[in-house]
Amino acid sequence: MNDQRCGFGIYKWPNGNQYEGEFKNDFRDGYGKMTWRNGEIYTGYWKKGLQHGEGEVRVNLNFTALHNQQKMLKPVRNVQS
Repeated sequence: MNDQRCGFGIYKWPNGNQYEGEFKNDFRDGYGKMTWRNGEIYTGYWKKGLQHGEGEVRVNLNFTALHNQQKMLKPVRNVQS
């Protein structure tokens, strides 16, 4: 029996991190949103459990940036409180 995650789903770690998106062969793979307990969010593409291709990284409530292959491309929103 294959107990691997496949297709769309939500996985919550005991430490508070959460992933919502596509799985393939038990890896985050496809489009999804990862939310870390510190408030950082990555929304974009994954391949074999790693961020892959284009996505958006939200570091905190005041700064959001586009990223590609782990490199920040440009800020897309910088909100002043």
